[in-house]
Amino acid sequence: MLSDVAIDWDVLEEISDIGDAGGAAGYKEHVNKLLQRYGIDCWLVTALQPVTAADAWQSGIFMNAWPEPWYRRYLAAGHYRHDPCVARSLESRRPFAWQDLSVEVPLHGSAEAVMAEARAFGLKQGVCVPLHAPAGGLAVVTMAGEAIDDAPRTVQILELIALKAFWSLSGLRPIRRPSSEQPPHLSTREREVLQWFAAGKTDWEIGQILGIAHATVTAHRRNMRAKLGTTNIAHTIAEAVRLNLIQL
Repeated sequence: MLSDVAIDWDVLEEISDIGDAGGAAGYKEHVNKLLQRYGIDCWLVTALQPVTAADAWQSGIFMNAWPEPWYRRYLAAGHYRHDPCVARSLESRRPFAWQDLSVEVPLHGSAEAVMAEARAFGLKQGVCVPLHAPAGGLAVVTMAGEAIDDAPRTVQILELIALKAFWSLSGLRPIRRPSSEQPPHLSTREREVLQWFAAGKTDWEIGQILGIAHATVTAHRRNMRAKLGTTNIAHTIAEAVRLNLIQL
């Protein structure tokens, strides 16, 4: 589960710069450098829906930064059909670590074989970030390495990197909503509070800066999450940026 902890401003700046990296090659290089700080050696951005044919899933790939030997093996073995990361991404709206896949139900058979082979190719730990669009589309950013940084805020930062990388690669600016669906509204104060969260400030620090009670800041955070349909402060920041409600 992601925790509501502060994110360094310099990291947010580097994440926001992904879209200015100069095309797919530039995006890949920039994201690689960011992810390597956290023990991520390889990653993949792909649509899971509306791609429907299991044997043609690779047609939905936006960026393939997997090791070539593993990618060839994954295709040849038809691992997509049995990949537990795919199954969890189709059901989950939250990032998850590979090690969490067997917490509730142990992996067996083909699903365990996929993960065992991934480990054999050096993808020993991983994180998946499912990206659900309002219109029903679904993509996932899969990141892996031999030893991923286990600091409390790591998955939160990886989620923001994944979101920005996907938007940059897919050209989503932002996802269009049906004309009858109005975008969420944040009050001036809520946007001000969220802008300070994006700058890495805590609830207490924001209260001191704005001269309001700590409990009031916490209430604003809770209300913003409800309005934007988000699960944590990182997700709230990312959604607000996508909707042009705040700027990084």
